[in-house]
Amino acid sequence: MMKKAIKGWAVILAVALSVSGCGVLKPIQREPGSQDKRQEKLSVPRVYLDFDDILVPKTMRVNRKMSSVFETAATTAGVLSLEGTLSLDVLIEFFESNMGKDNWTLVSKFKGPRSILHFEKGNRWCMITLSDRRYAAKAQVEIWVTPKGETPAAGLLN
Repeated sequence: MMKKAIKGWAVILAVALSVSGCGVLKPIQREPGSQDKRQEKLSVPRVYLDFDDILVPKTMRVNRKMSSVFETAATTAGVLSLEGTLSLDVLIEFFESNMGKDNWTLVSKFKGPRSILHFEKGNRWCMITLSDRRYAAKAQVEIWVTPKGETPAAGLLN
């Protein structure tokens, strides 16, 4: 009889510990990869390339065949083409958060599989187009910088 009582208490104790232990040790459910993406967004190394007031992710590689940058003493303009493996969301957040550090103002944005960020600063415009890896092996970024024209040249819009 004593053995049955001990066995009964042992079973009750084991069940009680396992039930309460599950509640204490239950893992927190997060969106898959959300922590990795958040960490990736916060830790993207950055560098200035052809434009001295536009930071780009250091892991993106310049495609010189698709880039053309014109530089004078007064301004730098043209297109800088980049390729890399960062996700579209990381790239958009990168440019949105870093352009303001160099006094660029976000004018408009279009988000989709091909996204566009439009900035202005002083007498220049900057248009950043971003395409994710659905359309190519790597993410594509083009940074277009042009001077603002106060009035169109005669005959161009006629």
